[in-house]
This record gives sequence, structure tokens and C-alpha cells, in this order.
Amino acid sequence: MDARFVALEGEYVAGTVDVGVYGLEPILKAAYLFSGEYFVHLQRGDAGRIEVRLRARSAGADLERAFGAFVNEVLDQGLRAKIAAETAPVRNLILAHALSGTTLLRAELEAVEPPADPEGVGAPDNAKPTA
Repeated sequence: MDARFVALEGEYVAGTVDVGVYGLEPILKAAYLFSGEYFVHLQRGDAGRIEVRLRARSAGADLERAFGAFVNEVLDQGLRAKIAAETAPVRNLILAHALSGTTLLRAELEAVEPPADPEGVGAPDNAKPTA
């Protein structure tokens, strides 16, 4: 069995990426990031796969290495999307709080002038009482 998932074809490298594993958006984001150094061609393939072709904009590029980096970028973009989706509720809460002008916790601390520091946050750690 050939473990390679990429093939050199003249001046470009070709391979496939499974949309079911990575999603279409991460593939498109990776293609955009690579478009500065490579001409990127994407085409729908068989069984939910995207065929990817990269051709270097300048001579001397290691195309197999570039395709490996492309697939790693697809993985990175996919994980970024997953983390963004998982943290969206907290991020939206923080953003809503920041833009609302109201308080969510301990309103008395938000009305205190910074020099007062009732909780001793500004004190050095060695000056704080130990529990």
C-alpha cells in the first residue's frame, strides 16, 4: 500500500483533502494563506474530497514539502474553527459585558477609584497576608 497522499505532476503537486474530516472552510482558508507563494487550484473530487494542486510562483520550491505544509495548515484552520465554536458563548458574554457599560460581578469594585484598591490587587505578593 502506498502511504503517499501527494503526487508530483510536472511543475505542480497534486493531492486530495477529505472535506468530511476537515470541512470546506478550513481548506479554503489554507488555500488563501498559500496563495501568496503558490498558485492554488481546488476542484471537487470523488467521495467528498477536494483535489488540491499547488504550483510555485518562484522556481526552486520543494512542492512535496509545500503540500505537507498545506495539509498541516488545513488541520490548524480546522482546529481554530472548532475552538472558536466551543468558546463562542464565553467570548460573546465578555464582548457584551465590555460594550454594555454595566457590571456582571461585584459592582462595588467597578465604582472604586484605582488608587483605593480595596482588595489589595496592586500590592506585591510578599506583602499580602497568607491564608
